[in-house]
Formats: sequence, C-alpha cells, structure tokens
Amino acid sequence: MIMYTLYTPVGGHINYACVRGEFEYDSVFSVKADSLEGAFRLTQNDFNEEYASLGLRSSAVGDIFMDVMHGTYYMVNGIGFVEVPSTVVNYIDWGLRSIFHEYMAQQMLDHPEDYGLV
Repeated sequence: MIMYTLYTPVGGHINYACVRGEFEYDSVFSVKADSLEGAFRLTQNDFNEEYASLGLRSSAVGDIFMDVMHGTYYMVNGIGFVEVPSTVVNYIDWGLRSIFHEYMAQQMLDHPEDYGLV
C-alpha cells in the first residue's frame, strides 16, 4: 500500500485547465491505496463514506496526489494522471511550499540518521 496525500485548490475550486499558478492548493486528505487510480477512487464521495463524511468535494481534474514515500506529485488529468516532475515543480506556483517543508521537517525528526543529524 502506498500513502497518498490529496491536494485541492483552496476554496473547493476545480483547476479544469490544469494551469500552474492559478490556484493555491491545500492538503485535504491522506489515503493508503495500491495505485493512483485507487487513491482517486477512495477520494470520491460515491465510493468512500469516510471521505464523504468530511464534506469535501470528490477529487477532480487539476487536483494533485503526492506519493508521500517518494515525494512525487501527480496531477489528475482528463484521462489518467500526469507526473509533475520534481525538477519542474515550483512549490510556490502550486501553493505547496509550506506543506513540503513540513513534510521534510517531520522526516528529519523521524529519521535524523538519514540526514546526518545524529
């Protein structure tokens, strides 16, 4: 199982055109799934009562899933997903800068030996 975090544009907007910089994104839900398709399905109100109970809209085109273990990002496309390469991701454009820094800080606290801190 892979841990994915879903990011959606602030305010429940939908980034239909998949344009960078148009919306700021927030982390709204984390889910364990076998694949991106599974994570997408588990963030649909029609298929997951736990998710539906949060009052969030279903995941949609323009939303971003992060593979938490690998730190890779995938945007929901009209059909399937498009990887947003880490060399291209500008955390400010995607509104993910603080979330990424929080994640890395937690990793350093949890595994200080991996970062030469011990």
